[in-house]
Amino acid sequence: MLQLFQAVHRATGKRPPRLRLPLWVVAVLGWVSVVVARMGGPIPIFTHESVRAFNHDWAYSSRQAHQDLDYAPLSLEEGLRDTLTWMRAVGAIKY
Repeated sequence: MLQLFQAVHRATGKRPPRLRLPLWVVAVLGWVSVVVARMGGPIPIFTHESVRAFNHDWAYSSRQAHQDLDYAPLSLEEGLRDTLTWMRAVGAIKY
């Protein structure tokens, strides 16, 4: 997780979070944010579901895509930069 926050910092110039919380605490905060939103509060920044998805091991082999499609993966920094550019363009984030 720290590697991702450091990459976001390099891409955006925003400082990584200083507070480190156990995953279960973050998941509980996600549940609370959903309940607050359902009661008329602000849209959650993250939910318990996004915490679970973020913590999931999404590593898959790209061997077949390499062979069949001449696929070349991007580095974390390149992919993050492209994703942040797209998210900014569609108004999903501001920085």
